[in-house]
Amino acid sequence: MKQLITGQGCALERAIRMKWNTIGPAGIIADALRIFGSGVKVCAEIVIMAADAGLIPVDRDVIAIAGSGSGADTALVVSSVHASNFLNMTVREIICKPTSRVESGQLIESLIC
Repeated sequence: MKQLITGQGCALERAIRMKWNTIGPAGIIADALRIFGSGVKVCAEIVIMAADAGLIPVDRDVIAIAGSGSGADTALVVSSVHASNFLNMTVREIICKPTSRVESGQLIESLIC
């Protein structure tokens, strides 16, 4: 069964950043996850969005796949959690990720798998 979810992400955090030109906890966490590559951040986000939408159970591990504009380049085994329990999320395994940070529009040269 395929389902598509769309979400607002951190709309409240974005509104605060725009109005007061500051960064909040969600922005700090996002930047920390991006240290490992943007796909790692996106994997965490999609697991939370899917759990909050009721599309995946929160009592087991799932595989999250994310990527850049040129295709999937990151896959993680992650414990699924709701957004309210984000700090309980565990990355159990990095299946693959780019060997270097991939910025928007940059080609991926190699993956760690």
